[in-house]
Amino acid sequence: MNKNDRNRGRKDKDLVSTDADISAELAFETLLDLAEVELVKPVKKEKKKVEKIKSYVGLSENEKVGKKDLQQIIFQARQKTETLESVMWRDPEEIPEQEIIKNAQKKGKSEYDSDVLRELILKRQRERRKTENIFGSLLASVKKNRDDYDK
Repeated sequence: MNKNDRNRGRKDKDLVSTDADISAELAFETLLDLAEVELVKPVKKEKKKVEKIKSYVGLSENEKVGKKDLQQIIFQARQKTETLESVMWRDPEEIPEQEIIKNAQKKGKSEYDSDVLRELILKRQRERRKTENIFGSLLASVKKNRDDYDK
């Protein structure tokens, strides 16, 4: 192979790369032209005015609603919700957490407040340690009295 053969190979490679460059350039130009062309005219949206309908409860003069009637309805509704809540099954682990959250809400805090979350986490850790201690003491007694269990 002489120098001319090597140069021919380079020229061919240069031609191929320039052809690729030219085709890429043409593709980008057509994309640019397409981007500038408006294919569809923008649609103008008409704003519809919505009329607010006001509704009133009309009471005739003959009908009288007293405080006792409204209080009776509220009292009955509260009783029904209390009976439903007492009948529902609740997870025993959830009850103390709900109490902590209710106490926090009475103080004006959110259930996601850092103090409330910290208290919940500490309570869970205490319960977990109790169960670990129970199992740990059980395992220790089994290991200690292994001979008695084998008999």
